[in-house]
Amino acid sequence: MEDDNPFRCWVCGAVIYGSRDHILASGRSVPQTLAWRTRCSIEDFNKIVFTNKEVWGTFIRAIIVTLDENRHDVYQLSGIAQNTYCIRIIVPKDRNLAVLGYPRLGGRGCKFVGIKPTVNAVGYPRAHMIHARCWELIERLFGCEAEKNLKILLNIFQERWCGWKGNPDGSPRYDFLREDILWQRNKSIVFYDPVKILPLRAVVEESVQRPTREKVAYKAMELHPIFFDIKNTAISNIFPCEIQWMIMDLLDYKNIPKILRAFGWVLSDTYWSRRFPKDLVFEVDDLMSNQIEIDWQFLTLGVEKLLHRSPELLNRRRLLTVLKKARDLFFEEVAKSTASE
Repeated sequence: MEDDNPFRCWVCGAVIYGSRDHILASGRSVPQTLAWRTRCSIEDFNKIVFTNKEVWGTFIRAIIVTLDENRHDVYQLSGIAQNTYCIRIIVPKDRNLAVLGYPRLGGRGCKFVGIKPTVNAVGYPRAHMIHARCWELIERLFGCEAEKNLKILLNIFQERWCGWKGNPDGSPRYDFLREDILWQRNKSIVFYDPVKILPLRAVVEESVQRPTREKVAYKAMELHPIFFDIKNTAISNIFPCEIQWMIMDLLDYKNIPKILRAFGWVLSDTYWSRRFPKDLVFEVDDLMSNQIEIDWQFLTLGVEKLLHRSPELLNRRRLLTVLKKARDLFFEEVAKSTASE
């Protein structure tokens, strides 16, 4: 990090922007007034796709740390709000509430809290900012245990800040939390939404529609029996499937279609589903649980192509690499904490 900027996501490390972004439908802009805002549930917010690549990064949650009457730390997850780049952040007290626009304090039964953000674990009350999208990934990987153990979670990610300006804690204990720093310095992928990825959604939807279309086309074809004469059959056609798979494993998405066409190979769904990065593309989980037919070849090659072209998917891969290692450490610490009680 170039500076000790508190307006950074505690998880991914990227700067959290705040501005009057265009977040409504095409042709409609956000009213130029701080009084404008609209509320929705977390479920509805998680369905929103922002076409402006910077808007997703303005929406945050906060882990708020206060003291109870016995002067013990109390950790609470806030709802979702849009960062306004003020000296303090204003977020909903209700973790199930999302606010688009500019929340404000005051009024009867105020539902918001304003707290100064910090990169240091000192002072009360304090708030540690997290992208709403980054928290969505945490919930997906860590489950409900993340919110039940916010102190442990925060302590793990706090290590990524060790050694930066203004933080006297020295070198980090967990090197994996620093592995993605080069991405932040040299690449722009950190500014792309890692959850709602339109090109990926298009590939997934097309992979579901293709089997139905191909069945219709297949029925319309005039079928002919095929007889193989070993003397006149290309050597490539008598390779066992294991050898074909080994050859395919050495090729990328550009060359595989050429080889398949040249040799006339048709690889089974078993191969393509084995090759497919299921941990990276969680959009397929619901399709598999509902036993929806998928064109695995199209889906696998389409995702591999996006990994060379989509900054959104590259950002997701960057984050999931860090989060998976953090998850292992998190559950180790939770187990220790449970055993000591």
